[in-house]
Amino acid sequence: MTAHRVSYLIHVGPYLPNLCVLHQCHNRACVNPAHLHLGTKSDNNQDMVRSGRQTHVLSSEDVAYIH
Repeated sequence: MTAHRVSYLIHVGPYLPNLCVLHQCHNRACVNPAHLHLGTKSDNNQDMVRSGRQTHVLSSEDVAYIH
């Protein structure tokens, strides 16, 4: 179990296994419970795109080439 998940369990409480512990600060090493919140994998992916942390983005040209 990762440190931010342990921090969430200790300071906030248990959560359903299908949820992710997300970082409001976008720092994966952060364990501050004030920066942690629950969300789905979809929430995490959307947040990653919004914050510019997604590094592998295919253009429509890339997709056409792959097909």
